[in-house]
Amino acid sequence: MSLFIYRKCEVVIFMLIYVDDIIVTGSSQEAIIALLNDLKKDFSLKDLGDLHYFLGIEVKWTSGGILLSQEKYAYD
Repeated sequence: MSLFIYRKCEVVIFMLIYVDDIIVTGSSQEAIIALLNDLKKDFSLKDLGDLHYFLGIEVKWTSGGILLSQEKYAYD
């Protein structure tokens, strides 16, 4: 697994890569879109939308933030 961090002025982008899965998040939606568009020029990308699962971790979006859980992984 690799974590790449881009930081310039007020913009911070985090890109977590594991085999063929990528999570991208950051402080600027415009910068994230620009990064993904640049990557699409050289790589075949498929946007799966909001993150729900990653490496056995369930991600639930709540009004108070993000809840991470391994409940499903432990149950299975």
